[in-house]
Amino acid sequence: MDSDDSSGWAAPGPDDDLPALPVHPLRDVDDILDVMLSLVGPERAGPPALWLVLLDAAGMMLPAVLPLVGIPLQPDAAQVR
Repeated sequence: MDSDDSSGWAAPGPDDDLPALPVHPLRDVDDILDVMLSLVGPERAGPPALWLVLLDAAGMMLPAVLPLVGIPLQPDAAQVR
């Protein structure tokens, strides 16, 4: 465990460079865009993906991010029906 991490969740790996959660509610498009750009970072130049963040009733971001890869650019016609 990292000596300066009091939560006990520190571990090396792909998520060790995630930005801190915002400390204010996400209320408008500009707030959301800033958060998403900081989360996705350089991966926004990569293959298409759908990134989901969860907000509570007050608009505060929850500590969960779901990047979904392999999303088709066009939906399958049969699935849309």
